[in-house]
Amino acid sequence: MRGLLRFALEQRFFTFVGAILLVGAGIWSFQQLKIEAYPDISDPGVDVITLAPGLAAEEVEQQVTIPIERALNNTPGVLNRRSRTIFGLSLVQLTFEHSMDNYRARQLVLERLREVELPEGLQPVLGPMATPIGEMFRYVIEAPHLDDLQLRELQDWVITPRLLQVAGVADVVPFGGLVKQYQIQVDPLLLEKYRLTLEDIAEAVAASNRNAGGALLDNRQQSLAVRGVGLLRGVE
Repeated sequence: MRGLLRFALEQRFFTFVGAILLVGAGIWSFQQLKIEAYPDISDPGVDVITLAPGLAAEEVEQQVTIPIERALNNTPGVLNRRSRTIFGLSLVQLTFEHSMDNYRARQLVLERLREVELPEGLQPVLGPMATPIGEMFRYVIEAPHLDDLQLRELQDWVITPRLLQVAGVADVVPFGGLVKQYQIQVDPLLLEKYRLTLEDIAEAVAASNRNAGGALLDNRQQSLAVRGVGLLRGVE
């Protein structure tokens, strides 16, 4: 200690330069420091959400939740795992070590979800990358000259895309209103008469509601693309 004091007194120039460097480094570190009123101390987490319309909670657990849990059992860095199953919905929540990067955790989960075999038509998706201390903002759309269907279209096609472009917005979840859809009213007597099933009707609708690509038709100096347009545009 005495040697350090003797050096500081004898080598005043180097001591002064060192002090300036330390002060400069401290000011730079303070400017780079992220200061938050409520710092996020939660561990990284990933939510796996699977919609299973029409399936009871017991069926969702056996056919969806349990296979997903088995596939994610050996995911590196997982601290704990929780799952919740209700009618038509499966939610599996994974909590990772604090040192795990959020993007790395989501990549590990996606790699293991590819191996999961689920009933046809069910596709697990990852929830938004948000933290438990994130804020939720709720709003209501009102317009006397618009009905519930038009209000939902305004939300889905105008408001939601613009909100997702705002920095810090993780997800937008609309609720309420009427979603535009085309319904086929099936007559059981006609089904029995023509010996058809509901699966036959569904396959016929799916096969007719698509576009077909063709070849190129040479027309002197240009080529014309031939295609068949079969997508449904209305109820007629």
